[in-house]
Amino acid sequence: METRKVQITGGSTYVISLPKKWARAAGIKPNDTLGVIPQADGTLVVTPKLVEGVTERAKAFELGPSPVDEELFRDLIAAYVTGYDLIDLTQHPRMTAAVRNVVRKFCQSVIGPEIIDETNESIRTRDLLDPSDLPFRTSLTRMYRMVSAMHKGAAIACAELDTHLAEDVVYRDAEVDRLHWLIARQYNLLLRDVHMAEKMGTPREQAIIFLLISRTVERIGDHAARMAKQVPELRAAGADAKLMAGVTRYSGELMSILDDVMGALLERNAAQAHECIRRAGEMDKEIEKLSGRFSGLPGDIALPLGAIVDSLERTGHYIKDIGELVINYLIGESDATVRTG
Repeated sequence: METRKVQITGGSTYVISLPKKWARAAGIKPNDTLGVIPQADGTLVVTPKLVEGVTERAKAFELGPSPVDEELFRDLIAAYVTGYDLIDLTQHPRMTAAVRNVVRKFCQSVIGPEIIDETNESIRTRDLLDPSDLPFRTSLTRMYRMVSAMHKGAAIACAELDTHLAEDVVYRDAEVDRLHWLIARQYNLLLRDVHMAEKMGTPREQAIIFLLISRTVERIGDHAARMAKQVPELRAAGADAKLMAGVTRYSGELMSILDDVMGALLERNAAQAHECIRRAGEMDKEIEKLSGRFSGLPGDIALPLGAIVDSLERTGHYIKDIGELVINYLIGESDATVRTG
């Protein structure tokens, strides 16, 4: 780290010199105007970039004759999450239908990118979403409400052995993934663009908390889908719906705690977050009792029931994780009064 002494000119103006190496690398010339942006942690960002907005970034993929669909899809998601605006894919002598299908699946699986150009051997996508249109709080709130509805729906599907409702829960899991990938993308954009924190209303040091909570909520959604996937097996095994009576109640109680812990985040209430952690811990003991009811059942019924109980347990653990993240977030806010016990 280089250091500079502060000087005073004109009796009231504080002045420091710029590192020569940095100024030359940034193309700064005498009489140029620089932007000076105060940060929440008390630092200043000095930038030659005066116009808001991220410089458009492009990622190119040169594909072989037979790329693996799953690997290509993951590569496209990675390019999106890390903040690329343009994605170009090329394949010679011509692009296969399989590759085009993967690209279309990618565009349907994320928020923003659309196919803007196609030729026989290439395809290009561009992200059309302004990140500030969906700030972290908006995306995360929508995401957790969707996951809560999924979890409750999965529990009802288990209790009523309703395969149609179970299929709907599994289908909605893709929408949760879309929102999580968007939040991950916004976080990476915020790291690159000094103006983005102000536009999105979230300082950089707090954005990581939203990303971590998003990841945890996404995992709760995965377990809602996992619960729903057990319904066809239970139905085929002729399971008695009465066995699953406790599943609906425990799911409802867990989602009530999730509502409260997310409310603690939005209302900046640390005491409520602590209470949610305590309640989730009590639920662990209740769910253990539910597991004991299934002992001695035939394997074709016991296995899917065990998966459901395991998902309920993991959901409780994830809610406690969210509570701890909320407390970290609130305590870390230097300019906020935290309500606690």
